[in-house]
Amino acid sequence: MPTIGQLPAALSVSDSDEIPIFQNGQTVAATRAQLLAGLQPALAVPANTLLGAIAPGNAAPGPISIGANLTLSNNSLSANAAPFDIVALPSTNLPNASDLIPLGQGGVNKAISYAQFMAGLPGLPAVPAGDMIALAAGATTARTLNEISANAVAIEDFGAAGDGVTDDSAALLAAIASGHEVRLGPKTYIINGECDITGISVSLRGIAGMTTLQRGSQIRSGLSSTPAWLNITASQFFADGIIFDANRSVTINGWGVVIQPGCTAANITRCLFRNAMGAVYGWGLAINANDPAITEHHIHDCEFTANAVDGMWVAASDAVSVTMCRAHDNARHGLYIDSQDPQLILKIRKVHILGN
Repeated sequence: MPTIGQLPAALSVSDSDEIPIFQNGQTVAATRAQLLAGLQPALAVPANTLLGAIAPGNAAPGPISIGANLTLSNNSLSANAAPFDIVALPSTNLPNASDLIPLGQGGVNKAISYAQFMAGLPGLPAVPAGDMIALAAGATTARTLNEISANAVAIEDFGAAGDGVTDDSAALLAAIASGHEVRLGPKTYIINGECDITGISVSLRGIAGMTTLQRGSQIRSGLSSTPAWLNITASQFFADGIIFDANRSVTINGWGVVIQPGCTAANITRCLFRNAMGAVYGWGLAINANDPAITEHHIHDCEFTANAVDGMWVAASDAVSVTMCRAHDNARHGLYIDSQDPQLILKIRKVHILGN
């Protein structure tokens, strides 16, 4: 009896061809169509589905649907679905410092803690934060950072170093030009002369006994006909808690701090004026003649010391009040009132010197 290998090869096979099978104790014939009935000639699943086991244990494969934020394309399953469906993600509570955030760094996916991620934001250049909402300590109304900072500016906001070496004149003038009160920290700010302080209203606020404006040198000409360190022509001038140090090593014969005729209202409190070394104009604070304009200047709780001529010098001005001030160790006078010029109309009147 020939073996199967000895039989001649069939030229083709059809569903009507018969094959012997053993069934119920006897050999019978079955067509190929009968043998393959009920079998899929190829696996068929819906589009955009995967085939896999979804039941526990060993089971027949079934379709697996592609969920949100995944895509199946060109035989690749990817998390680059667009648009990324945030709503489909599970909700959570407020983030904790140890929670992880995914990042792509140099083409590699990495995780970083929420605390590290937030700590890195201040190091990014030009990150706009002005519209962030904040509640000031003790306040009841939240405002944007822009609104909170609008009440006053710091000189450092305009590039001041406050290191006692760098010339911070430009930063001071830029801060004044903003139109806001200028806050100065517990530092020494070098302000080279001449520095012309102009405008409608200027307000400087320091930390009493700790904030110093010091002349480094006299390197510029300014608006004053007589050289000056700080030449104040602003219509209104306010200063509080500042040490004005004209610098003993600068001996040019000029004003130290001078309030010029353009300023008709000055209010200076808790300030110290020292080391103006001009041979003739060596006054810690000078109020130049405003005659015949009406002025209202108030100098309160200030100190004048170590000046080459007078601690404070007042020319023909109207309504000058000097209260609770101290002057000592000046070469000539602590307070000098000049009413001798016959050309002045008002001369000096309404000068109040109280409690000094």
